[in-house]
Amino acid sequence: MDIKSLNVRLSVTAQPRLDELEQLAAQGFGMILSNRPRGESED
Repeated sequence: MDIKSLNVRLSVTAQPRLDELEQLAAQGFGMILSNRPRGESED
């Protein structure tokens, strides 16, 4: 996962896989926002 920090409160990355969510929580991330439109892909 290639996480890019934009500032102390906001980072961006590609859509994380389910198995990466615990890793993100351990790194201190508390919220994930997805901006992918519905139907963009089947996954």
